[in-house]
Amino acid sequence: MDRIGHSNTSLKTSNLNYIPYTAEKAQSGLLARNTLLNLIGQISPLIIGIFTIPLIVKGLGVDRFGILSLAWVSLGYFAVFDLGMGRATTNFVSETLGKGENNKVATVVLTAAITQSLIGILGGLVLIVITPILIEKVLNVPPLLIKEAEKTFYVLGLSIPIVVVSRSFRGALEAAQRFGLVNMVRIWTNTTLFILPLVGIFFGWNLPAIVGLLVISQLIALFAYLLLCLKVFHISTFKVVPQSSMLISLLKFGGWVAVSDIAAPILVYADRFLIGALLTISAVGYYTVPYEIATKLLIIPSSLITTLFPFFSALKVTEHYQLINKAFIKATEYISFVMIPITGLLFVLSTDILHLWLGGRFSYHGAIALRLLAIGIFVNSVAHIPYAFLQGNGRVDLTGKFHVVELPIYVFSAWIFIVWLGISGAALAWVLRVVLDALFLFAYAFRISGFSAKEFIQKELTTLLGSFIVFTSTAYIVYSFASSTAARIFLLFALSFFYLWLVWKYFFEAQDRSLFLKTLIPKRGNNDGCQ
Repeated sequence: MDRIGHSNTSLKTSNLNYIPYTAEKAQSGLLARNTLLNLIGQISPLIIGIFTIPLIVKGLGVDRFGILSLAWVSLGYFAVFDLGMGRATTNFVSETLGKGENNKVATVVLTAAITQSLIGILGGLVLIVITPILIEKVLNVPPLLIKEAEKTFYVLGLSIPIVVVSRSFRGALEAAQRFGLVNMVRIWTNTTLFILPLVGIFFGWNLPAIVGLLVISQLIALFAYLLLCLKVFHISTFKVVPQSSMLISLLKFGGWVAVSDIAAPILVYADRFLIGALLTISAVGYYTVPYEIATKLLIIPSSLITTLFPFFSALKVTEHYQLINKAFIKATEYISFVMIPITGLLFVLSTDILHLWLGGRFSYHGAIALRLLAIGIFVNSVAHIPYAFLQGNGRVDLTGKFHVVELPIYVFSAWIFIVWLGISGAALAWVLRVVLDALFLFAYAFRISGFSAKEFIQKELTTLLGSFIVFTSTAYIVYSFASSTAARIFLLFALSFFYLWLVWKYFFEAQDRSLFLKTLIPKRGNNDGCQ
């Protein structure tokens, strides 16, 4: 396959530790290998969380754990204050590197970082001002915990500038395909979310002190991203001055990303705040556990789209549409076939998982919610691909518009379903929302790319949805008729391995199998810039 781009797009790797995407690189496994690095970076903390969350719940109690879970949510939501600059940084650095204009990288990164610093400080002040209203008027926090909860959110306000500035430096590293470095820092930040609360519990600290440790962890991550950017891009050797023209370009691209970033976290986290307002803070804890179990599975598709976004952005400037279209279809197939047995087993084993992990109370309250969420996770996983495609092709306005349309529909339906069905209603509203989102994303991806929607539905969608239904139904039958827990586990995992063997044998082409093996067992001396 021909190399993408022209001779003037080559980079001097002696000056910049980046190797651009080519057709050969994509075929040899760079895209897949970076996806694997992202997956490892997100799974490692997840494993820590599996063992630490029960200890945190026991040490804090359900009410305080509910407040801590809202603090975790807030740390993720603070990304909204970067106004899309993190994603814009990735896009413009990817395009700059794709064109071979290495000297412009530092300008992009510095302009974004300074802007985000100012925005982050403003965001922190906003949170501090609204904290009393949020804790005392919006959430049903027990009276004895109101002061502790308010101090906790005051401390969280300090983290907003740290979180948003980190996104610029991380975005630049992702654009340069340095996912190994990115995931070193990601493992640190995500792991400390679970480890540091245990440290605080051990010393008998209250929630504000525990969250203070999390803020310090975010600060360490910021300095790590900064130092890595200085090393990878040799920014210290440039005479860098922020440019107003670059700021306008970043804000123009980031504007719709910001709209999406504002709406998306509300779409993700509104259920817990509504549960806290309409039910009890304990219900937040009962819902958070199945939600976290289910949504943590999204690390698999998100690991792929983190790599696909700069891939699509870099290839857009070369107009290599054939490779883009092939990557779109293959990514959809890979994600679907991987997620089918995972979400199918989660659906079938929801009661057992919660009972074995946290006991009968969590199983009683959260099993139905977890079962519904498993269905939504499968749909949302597949929808990650058109999302990355649209944003990588510069149509960030579409994803922003979709979220604006979905937001009032979701909040209203979640309100009604929570009042009607409790935390199971929250899960149902979330599933319906991600189905609507997937329909929007695929419809416009087809429209922009020229894909045949009819052909995709006939060849891809029918096969993928049919496989999910057949696997889950078979797993449920096996589960129902097995005589013991041990027999159920053995038969279900046997079924999963049989399914994966069928996919490997009959759905993956020989080229796909070879690529997968190369990804797992790379050749010695192979340096593609992703370490």
